[in-house]
Amino acid sequence: MTGQQRSFVVFSSADWKTRYWTNKQHNAALLAKRGYKVLYVETVGLRSPSLRARRDIRRLFVRLASGIKTLLLGPEQVLPNVWVLSPLVLIWGRRFPIVRALNAMLLRFSVRRHLSRQGMQAPDIWTYHPLMLEAIKGLRRGKLVYHSVDDLTAVEGVERVAFESAEHDLLREADIALVTARILQQRYAGRARKVAFISNVVEFEHFAKSHTAPEPPDLRDIPHPRLGYHGVLSAQKLDVALLGELMRQNPDWHLVLVGDEWEGQDPESLAPLRSLANIHFLGGRPYRELPAYLGAFDVGMIPLAANGYTASMFPMKLYEYFAAGLPVAATDAPYSREIDGPIIVAHGAIELAEAVRAQLQRGRLTLAEAEAVVGDHTYNKRLDYMLALTADD
Repeated sequence: MTGQQRSFVVFSSADWKTRYWTNKQHNAALLAKRGYKVLYVETVGLRSPSLRARRDIRRLFVRLASGIKTLLLGPEQVLPNVWVLSPLVLIWGRRFPIVRALNAMLLRFSVRRHLSRQGMQAPDIWTYHPLMLEAIKGLRRGKLVYHSVDDLTAVEGVERVAFESAEHDLLREADIALVTARILQQRYAGRARKVAFISNVVEFEHFAKSHTAPEPPDLRDIPHPRLGYHGVLSAQKLDVALLGELMRQNPDWHLVLVGDEWEGQDPESLAPLRSLANIHFLGGRPYRELPAYLGAFDVGMIPLAANGYTASMFPMKLYEYFAAGLPVAATDAPYSREIDGPIIVAHGAIELAEAVRAQLQRGRLTLAEAEAVVGDHTYNKRLDYMLALTADD
């Protein structure tokens, strides 16, 4: 952009205050730190909520209250140069044109009012989902970037047909699609003007604290060797049967799961793991506390299930594990074929057990080894590259 400071509207697939920050919040915060104004638009709700899930119902009321507040008072400033807009949208019935039109009108009003108040002229649009084109229709803007970090059509509860139609339109409009998986790069080739593969990365300075952090008190009664996993606990992501078999066959190992359960999933989906004495559910922990937990593990685990959703994943935890000094044992998935680092990929429980034994023998990485493995896979380095890719020609 020439003649004025770049600014950004980020349409996110996650709320700002989620327990685990991902690409969306990290990129928005880094853009703001560099002096750019950022309007962060929280998720419009990509999947249909379940009335049987108390967490979904509670979240609906929270979103309704925050959406009304935003509509009346405008977005909330959460950091210097970052404002968060909680959209007021109708969650059900989005397959009907009148509902989509009403949602788009409400979102368009809130976005344009804020841009006008902040003098954000012709902002770049950076979106993590396609359900936002109507909200920017007719808006004077800079580049339109689709940052696709997952195959959201494979998420349970997403209205696939409507989503794919919206994504088709977005790819036709977007100046560039940035993807974190080769399968998405192949899918979008020929449909977008430009596609670039950029893997997920890590906030190295944060997770490097693992090398010196004291052991959390709630781990002291859990013996070594400790296999660790952090992240959302989802039966769609994790191979529950494989983990159960692995831990039954190796009762002297202890698997520690740090994370909240996936919203809307069957509460019994993880029951096979809860019955095992050497699997420990600690619940979610704030981002600031994660380095201490990773620093107390011996091996980082990425036991993904094999399905359409995980085929398009590049787990954020991979480079977080590396930065924390953890060697990794993982199931086979497309992302793992891109990696040069201390990761052993296995097929089935026997191979996964062999991988864990090999990584236990290898031991944790030193801080120097961790820094060498992570290399340029950091948020700052990646943002440099993405800004260059999306700058004016």
